[in-house]
Amino acid sequence: MRYSRIKRRKRKKGYAIFIVIIIVCAGFYIYGAGAAGNFLSKLISPIIENRDGHKGIDVKKEKEQSLVVDPHIDDESKKDGPANSEEREEKMEQKTEQIEVQPLTVSAIQIGAFSSRENAEMWAKELRERGGAGYIIEDKYFRLMGVCFMSEADAQKVKMQLKEQNVESEIYFISYPGAKIEITASADKVDILKSAFSTWQPKLTELEDIIKQLDSDKLGSESAYSKIKAMKNGMTEKMEALDSYISMQPDNDILAGLANVYKESLKSFDDVLSEKPENKLAISAKIKYTYIDMVYRFKGYMQGITK
Repeated sequence: MRYSRIKRRKRKKGYAIFIVIIIVCAGFYIYGAGAAGNFLSKLISPIIENRDGHKGIDVKKEKEQSLVVDPHIDDESKKDGPANSEEREEKMEQKTEQIEVQPLTVSAIQIGAFSSRENAEMWAKELRERGGAGYIIEDKYFRLMGVCFMSEADAQKVKMQLKEQNVESEIYFISYPGAKIEITASADKVDILKSAFSTWQPKLTELEDIIKQLDSDKLGSESAYSKIKAMKNGMTEKMEALDSYISMQPDNDILAGLANVYKESLKSFDDVLSEKPENKLAISAKIKYTYIDMVYRFKGYMQGITK
């Protein structure tokens, strides 16, 4: 990750003065292509300002790699006797199939870049209370994100509207690479893995649609709550199916990592559902947080298995 430009203004005790923007009312009000709502700016905090124009990774240029999930052969299957005949028959019925995981880049609105986690956490809390994600990404700085989009064009429109209100923001790209994963297993296990991998990006799209509809008042908070609950139930079923597979291959990092991504994301869904259905502001903020968290966790997973 390259930092091409870092601006610093007048220092005070080793820091720069930075305008931190906080989303008001219902957070980001996104209409259609991403029209922004009203924002409260000019809240001053002594931090290091970053304007690096970070463009992330062009994942489409990443080399796809083939990975193999080997079939599990239980030690018992090596023994003779009728008790193992079904296992040998199942092994004979195994098939090999390739799953292609598409690369993804989302465009997040970066509200500020802090030199300390303490400052970032303080403003993240304020941001969440006003409807923003308040998600912190740590690299060289502690970057505070407000919301993200599948489309860079949507993010650019929000950025331009903020600029018209004399509010500075940056687009921060979060990317993960694609991969071709070759699976050799029984048909039912192949289906489990195909479903688990293929579900991820559609779920992200569904979350973004909920955010847009909720913040533009096209969807009530109780309806959004119900949609999140249904999404959580569907993902729980997939995680449980993965767990049943992992019990037979406890040392398979590909399976264990995927299941862990599901488990951690389900915790974010639980956090959304911990709010009262009528609390639109809190629900909107936590859905935005969940969206970015799902992307960032899957990024870490995909980078790990494609090294």
